[in-house]
Amino acid sequence: MEVISRGLKCLIIMIRLEVVEGNSPVPPFYRQAAVCGECPDENRTASSASIQDFPRGQTLGRCWNLTNKQQLQADFVPHSRNPPMNPLFRHFSLLLALSACCAGCGRNPAEQAGLPQRSNETVSTMPLAAPQSERAEIEGQALAEFNRGAGLIEQYKYSDAAEAFEKALNLAPDWTAAKFNIGLALLNLNGEKGAKETLGRARDLFLEILQAHPDHKHAHFSLGTYYQHAGDNEKALEHFRAVYELDPQDPFVSFRYAELLIGSNDHEQAREILTDIVDNDPGFTSAVYRLMIEYQRAGNPQRAMELAERFQKLKSTELTPEIYSIGKVYGASGQYYQVLGADNLPLSPRPATEVRLDFSPEVLKFDAMLVDWKQRSAPEGAGIRLAGVAAEDIDDDGDFDLCLTALDEEGKTTLWMNDGFGHFSEGAAIATQGVSPCIADVDNDGDVDLWLGRVGKDQLFVNRGDGTFQSVDSVKQADEDWVTTCARMIDVDCDGDLDLVACRSASQSIPPSPDAPAVRSSILGNNRDGTYQDLTGPLGLDDPMNASLVVSGDFDNDRDLDMVFFKASDQLPTVWVNDRAWSSHLADVEKSGLTMTHVLGATTGDPDKDGDRDLLVWTTDGMTLLENDGHFHFTALTRFADAHGGMGGTGGQFVDMDNDGDLDIVIGDAARKDGSIGPAILVNQWPQPAFESLSDINPKSLLSAIETGGPSSCVAADFTGDGKCDLFLNPIGQAPFILVNRSADAHWVGLKMAGAEGSEKKTRSNQSALGTRVDVKSGRVWQQYVVGAPSGSVAMPPLRIHAGLGDATSVQWLRVVWPDGVLQAELELAADQVVELAELQRKISSCPHLFVFNGDRYEFVSDFGGMGGLGYLAAPGIYGQPDPTEYVPLPKLAPVEGQFVMQVLEPLEEAVYFDEAKLVAVDHPVGTTVYPSELMAINVSPPSFEMFLCNDPIRPVAATDHQGRNVTAAVQAIDRQYAGATDLDPRFLGYADDHYVELDFGDAMDDLDPNLRLILCAYGWVEYSYSTTNFATDQAKLPLKAPTLSVYRDGKWIDEFVEFGYPAGLNHYMTLDVTGHLRAGDRRVRIRTNMELFWDQIFLMQHREQMEMRIQEISVANGELHDRGYPREYSPDGRHPNLLDYTNIDRGAPWKRQEGDYTRFGEVTELLHEPDDRYVIFGPGEELTLKFDVDSLEPLRDGFTRSYLLKADSYCKDMDLYTAEPDTISPLPFHGMSAYPYPPSEHYPKTPAHVEYRRKYNTRSVRSLRQ
Repeated sequence: MEVISRGLKCLIIMIRLEVVEGNSPVPPFYRQAAVCGECPDENRTASSASIQDFPRGQTLGRCWNLTNKQQLQADFVPHSRNPPMNPLFRHFSLLLALSACCAGCGRNPAEQAGLPQRSNETVSTMPLAAPQSERAEIEGQALAEFNRGAGLIEQYKYSDAAEAFEKALNLAPDWTAAKFNIGLALLNLNGEKGAKETLGRARDLFLEILQAHPDHKHAHFSLGTYYQHAGDNEKALEHFRAVYELDPQDPFVSFRYAELLIGSNDHEQAREILTDIVDNDPGFTSAVYRLMIEYQRAGNPQRAMELAERFQKLKSTELTPEIYSIGKVYGASGQYYQVLGADNLPLSPRPATEVRLDFSPEVLKFDAMLVDWKQRSAPEGAGIRLAGVAAEDIDDDGDFDLCLTALDEEGKTTLWMNDGFGHFSEGAAIATQGVSPCIADVDNDGDVDLWLGRVGKDQLFVNRGDGTFQSVDSVKQADEDWVTTCARMIDVDCDGDLDLVACRSASQSIPPSPDAPAVRSSILGNNRDGTYQDLTGPLGLDDPMNASLVVSGDFDNDRDLDMVFFKASDQLPTVWVNDRAWSSHLADVEKSGLTMTHVLGATTGDPDKDGDRDLLVWTTDGMTLLENDGHFHFTALTRFADAHGGMGGTGGQFVDMDNDGDLDIVIGDAARKDGSIGPAILVNQWPQPAFESLSDINPKSLLSAIETGGPSSCVAADFTGDGKCDLFLNPIGQAPFILVNRSADAHWVGLKMAGAEGSEKKTRSNQSALGTRVDVKSGRVWQQYVVGAPSGSVAMPPLRIHAGLGDATSVQWLRVVWPDGVLQAELELAADQVVELAELQRKISSCPHLFVFNGDRYEFVSDFGGMGGLGYLAAPGIYGQPDPTEYVPLPKLAPVEGQFVMQVLEPLEEAVYFDEAKLVAVDHPVGTTVYPSELMAINVSPPSFEMFLCNDPIRPVAATDHQGRNVTAAVQAIDRQYAGATDLDPRFLGYADDHYVELDFGDAMDDLDPNLRLILCAYGWVEYSYSTTNFATDQAKLPLKAPTLSVYRDGKWIDEFVEFGYPAGLNHYMTLDVTGHLRAGDRRVRIRTNMELFWDQIFLMQHREQMEMRIQEISVANGELHDRGYPREYSPDGRHPNLLDYTNIDRGAPWKRQEGDYTRFGEVTELLHEPDDRYVIFGPGEELTLKFDVDSLEPLRDGFTRSYLLKADSYCKDMDLYTAEPDTISPLPFHGMSAYPYPPSEHYPKTPAHVEYRRKYNTRSVRSLRQ
């Protein structure tokens, strides 16, 4: 009876909805089959044979369990092609089906999905029986607030995000996704005021969700995270076990579960799980490291050593940033710790709308003719029968220009420039024998370049900056009479520049002959200096494989780039899986599902809106749509093949032709029902999992009358500038032409992405942003795009994303994941415009920053600790030696209640290991100045501590720089007027063109006291290069040259100190003992470097060591660790460097965080007294307050003045991709280590005191999931 009651209830709702809404008897959120795929097999009551052909995401075989995807969405049953059944019989059939479903799982589909249930809905804010216009308005408000909250949480504005989600929940009170997102936002507020209450509410919301929906994976995951943060590992284990049992394939979940198993001493099961992770993803660095530790513990040193070698290789050449905090800073820590999308709100059915996609009768023809051509030496039957095309804004005037091939019998290749309205004029020919053009910014200079695949040797053309190209000869490639069937620019090694890929064939034909001998493809790594190196060997692709085209993308969702090389022969594709760190493997093709042969073309997109990169492949047998499960496993959709596979063609594109927010399919040379060959458009019928041919929808469409007669490449883009995508066709034997889209108006947005920001271009993504994932969401519309998807083997659409918005007048939430892993969110972008979106420049690492109270405010002093940087990659395989001790001169101090107060704050993406803090007071005669011996030493020994005393500095009488400018005033006083670097290297952060400062010290050098030491003292600041930068410059053969000191003597410049060192950060002094190196009479000195280094003051002094000084050190009276936030940058004078405003705090910032055990908040005084390797460990947004008792210092004597310094013994470690061990707090440093990373023979101290320290203090566990 209960089953029948549930079924009747559902039926009544359906009938009621049909009457009220006048639409389908089963609205989209209830269109569900009678089988629950999540129930035990024995509970299933319907055969799965009838549902096997439905794609994942729309399957009939599941009870709408929507929490298994990063972007949740409804399961929709497509409309049947059969005649409509009698309504009564239809309702009866639905009753039986829903009764069976309820019998299988005990919950209706909406219940199981955690969605608002219309059967129980009594909330007046979304009334079931209200007029549809009223319901649509409420739904629109709910969606707007929801999308706004999602964007805010990805801007790390957690309070505002929670408020927006609350508003959405008020409008849809049972909306589980809104509840979860509130909890997620609150969980990330754990450092703010009222953290206990917000964390408690987050916990309660997750528990409430699980009470209604026990299998809600996101809630389990987040609740486990909460309990782990709270230190309740038993409960955390319970919830992560639940997620693991529901989704054991998710590596994020498996890793977290294994960690907790280790904590509960179940090492055997943990080892099995970690082994599975590493086997499936050898680039999962955390699993490699954790498994290595487990094998060490289990007494298997051989296996541990193998893993240790793999781990070191991964960390020294990390390719992709993938570790995100799951502490208080939101990030992409896997699908179950990410904001849920609005896609599963139960909306009222969208009224059916007539597709009004059509084209103007005015066809825009080019004044040219495309020719079937071949090389003179080509055998009989060979020929280039598919003309190449690439579209891009070549001259940067806002419209799309074209590069076309096959314009005469020699394969002439020409640029065609657009006037903005779709009328093109031919430019000068740039090459012959052109086949496959590809346009992107290969040199990261802000304008696009051309990589042209040809018959014979390919050519690279760089843009002169005015839309014209110049050929470069630095590309070394075999010039045999092979043909490049597909040329692409791809950031293969993920280092922020585009590499050159060419699929080569010996067939001398396009499309390639299937029986041509196998030849080697070409993959040329970009060295950023205009030269390229062969990467096929290092990438494991040096065997001849006869690839006809390559499609790249993150097909396994691990945030590194993979590639599929398709073949024109009867050979299976080569599936290249990136494991990072110059490690990769060729996947089992059968297991991948990519078993097609004789491939002509392929492209990638996300037509089913599930966030995975699907493939559309054209072969000699037809066209296949392959759905990706997110793990590099593809399934051919037989329903699509049955309906459209016979259309065939040589290539095409996913593009939103009708601006409704769904990806349609464009084909240039489809075989049509009447036997003709010509363009075709398959219109996406979302939310039904189906495509319909435009010719079937509107047989009178102009498209049906256009014939190409044979192979034709195509590109869809807005060539006419009216916000609609037009269709360019390139048929051999005809003139190229454009079909102008004249569809009904709908809203749209164009997104021009740039991976480097502004003139400095200091981000780490390629300038063209190839590989960037963009999610566009507004109301009912959501769609993911990726920059750089192709349109066939010889055709490339523009890089600019064109996103249809339907009736939405703005983009409510735009999510961008850049190639370097930076997550960026934008809110409320107005529709019907092109938006230029540059990657946010984030200085992700530096050092802890020091503030002192000066009687009025907390004054910014400088950063410090840079000399103690851990794992800094100077060159591949070479790490800097950390020096943890530093003495920081302090400005005026003013006591607060008898104590000097200082704040040590970490504002950036790194961890600090603070061991000792002492206040140093130096009493010296009035009229003198003291300076500590400080230097970021490179080719000299790190200086030991001493104080230099000066009473008569020797200042330069003249100073000039490398450009001949007079910079004397700039180096006389500390005034933020600088000499130094003038031309920064736009490719590499921290690098500049060679520069120098020449100092003339005049006659004062003749009067030096030979009994006194001579000290060079300089004050300035440096922009540190990152480890990643040093890795990239090593490829470019561009070394970073620290300052070298030269003296002009005997008519020539003599190097006295070669690359001695530099000031160690922001607002720093450096001193160098030049006694014996600068002699009496040496007037002129040069300091040269190619670092991004700026000098504010430089002088010489003779150390008056005979004068009395008294130095006192006092220990910290009180040290306290707590959360603070992120001080905002400002410039007091509009010049660099920016300073930090202690009073202007952001609560959230887009920083990732190392996983591991941090020091708990609170009093930590005893840890700061001695350098004993018992550290205060803290991370981004956290602050260590240091207080020193003024009375602990001896009184100041008459005739003396007092200067203060902070003595700090500390290490720091950033999260740069190439820094050693960047993603973990461990391995902990120690003062006796020989290097960092240290060898297996060394280890952190295990004395009882150190064990107790870690147990007592380092209890704040932050777990990060993905590397």
